[in-house]
Amino acid sequence: MVYESLKVNGETLLSRNENGTVLCGESINPPVSKLTLHVRRDVVQYPFIEKIMLWAEHACGLCFNEIEMAGDSAIPFYILGQGQTLFAMVKSLPEKSIQQVIDQAHELGYPIQRIELFEHGSNLKMVLFHEENVKSQLFDALMSKGMFRALYLLIYAQYMSVREFPSLLLIDDLCEGLDYDRSTKLGKILFDFCIEHHIQLIASSNDTFLMDVVDLKYWNILQREGSEVSSIDIIKNPDLFNDFLFTGLSNFDFFSSDYITRKKNCGRFGR
Repeated sequence: MVYESLKVNGETLLSRNENGTVLCGESINPPVSKLTLHVRRDVVQYPFIEKIMLWAEHACGLCFNEIEMAGDSAIPFYILGQGQTLFAMVKSLPEKSIQQVIDQAHELGYPIQRIELFEHGSNLKMVLFHEENVKSQLFDALMSKGMFRALYLLIYAQYMSVREFPSLLLIDDLCEGLDYDRSTKLGKILFDFCIEHHIQLIASSNDTFLMDVVDLKYWNILQREGSEVSSIDIIKNPDLFNDFLFTGLSNFDFFSSDYITRKKNCGRFGR
């Protein structure tokens, strides 16, 4: 490791560079190949380190457009953290969480009336969805991919919210493949839910529908030139974002038009 720095409420608690490492005023010598956070965990002496480690250990990431029906225990669409089957998640949820999923499904236009588990022996485990005025029960293989992915994500958000340490939910290609109505509604439901339950949400998307319903203050635009990637957000570039509010353009225009380039050329663009 060449450099580490950790500040809590403006106070530097960890500083590491070529001259040495200082943790809470004490000079230490961690292994050169390890982060200090990995080798100095102590829930009493360094509680701030434990908070970071718990956040990292409970983080989850998944690819929305790769969520597949009837997935096995490996769950290949997970890119971070440990994947969970739909059956295991529903089984762990309290009744009020199940009801909230049903209510959210109604907002998306899926008339789900009841969600229940079916288990036969040790091998057959299914989640059954009962739709209004439909006699046959729905399970994953009978759903469209869009419906299954939306319901899986709603259930996973509930699953994160009832865990002891709700953390980070990272979603690649959020709402990819959904129509305008469901894309915008699912995006709003998910963003509001994560704020309410203190779940950090990072979602990547180039979906114009979704961009127009997510407040610009949450945006982080990534630009790549060769192998160098730079980011644009409201913290580093407040004038860029604040001036855009007076243009009358949509959120997507902020990204797709030449607005950023023009501001950059006239010196109103901070890096």
